[in-house]
Amino acid sequence: MLTLDVSGSMCSTDVKPNRITAAEQAAADFIKSQTGGPRIGLVAFASTAVVLVPPTTDTKQLTNALGGLTTSFAPPSARAS
Repeated sequence: MLTLDVSGSMCSTDVKPNRITAAEQAAADFIKSQTGGPRIGLVAFASTAVVLVPPTTDTKQLTNALGGLTTSFAPPSARAS
């Protein structure tokens, strides 16, 4: 299971362009590197955790879910692309 922090602190820009975008890219790179391999699931958490994608080999489903993440305190328009 991949777990991604989606709390407000992920909008910080100490990592370029910001923490959430860097985490999404790293997760996407990992998912793509595992194509045809083990099942991967995706969980997002801030104050509580939510399973976004149960374990699967469907890399498209996983990468689509990554693309829909937003932080808990910032609207999508506040995130860098």
